[in-house]
Amino acid sequence: MKPFACKCLFLLPIILFVDYLVLVAFGTTSCIFGAADQFYCNAYCPISLAIIGASLVFFIWMVTRDNKKKNCEPKESH
Repeated sequence: MKPFACKCLFLLPIILFVDYLVLVAFGTTSCIFGAADQFYCNAYCPISLAIIGASLVFFIWMVTRDNKKKNCEPKESH
């Protein structure tokens, strides 16, 4: 299996699952400490979008980093 396919099939779901666990922990903790309904509109949504966006940027960086290494290596001529 190609490395790109492995990353898409295994790395991306793991990253998104970790994001899910972080957001569940953040939401549960804020609920325990008595956050009002307005908290979820004003703080939770932007924070969750930032976390997911940063994770996707990290994933794209991981994929392009390996592709850049492979494309920049000199090819051997026989």
